[in-house]
This record gives sequence, C-alpha cells and structure tokens, in this order.
Amino acid sequence: MFQSPAEDYTDTPISLDAVCKLNRPSTYILQTEISSWRAAIKKGAMLILDCAATPCEGSIVMCHLGGEIALRRLRLKPSPRLEDLDFPDHFEIYEIADDNPHAIVKGVITHIINDARTGEFDDCPVM
Repeated sequence: MFQSPAEDYTDTPISLDAVCKLNRPSTYILQTEISSWRAAIKKGAMLILDCAATPCEGSIVMCHLGGEIALRRLRLKPSPRLEDLDFPDHFEIYEIADDNPHAIVKGVITHIINDARTGEFDDCPVM
C-alpha cells in the first residue's frame, strides 16, 4: 500500500465567522440595493459592516448624511471627508468635523460578498 503524497499536509478549515468577525456584537450583514463599479459592489451583494472597526484612508463606510443612510469612501487627506463611491468629483463631498451633525460615520464595510454567477465587472463599460 502506498502513502498519500498529501498525508503530511494539513490545513485548518476556513471559517467565515472567524474571517469576517461575525461573532462580534458590533458586526452586521447587510444586503445592498445599489451597485458600485469602482467599489466592486454588485446589486444584492452582502456587506459585512463592523461598527467597532477603525476606518482608514480609502475605507468604505456606512454613514448618515443629512438623515439618510449611505455608503461613502472615507478620505483623510488633506482633510477628512466622505466621497461618492463612483463619482468622487461630481457630487457633494461631505466634510467630517465634530461640529457637523450632517455627516456621521456609523461603521466600516470590512468585506463585500458578491454572487459570482450574476456577471462580471467590466474594466471598460463603454464600447
């Protein structure tokens, strides 16, 4: 009887609970109704939102903007601001300051889970 060549190879199983930190009370799973080509979010994607995570430059965040919930990209330099995901230069940019009650960051999108059966992202949508 021959030994298996992979007999000495062992690996721990991958757990989405551990990778996405789903066991933390500050973590939620959301399903989006929007799509964003630049952020690689398809309509219907599941977003992992961590309300205790610290955002960094370029993080996608869930925020309250003037009473509405929105997804925006966080920019820290030259000054903290929230940009639209797909059109950062064409829409209103919200400045983040302690005295601005109209732009409140509620959490960080840590993972995006898209259904790969529903199509692909095209690098050049205009042809």
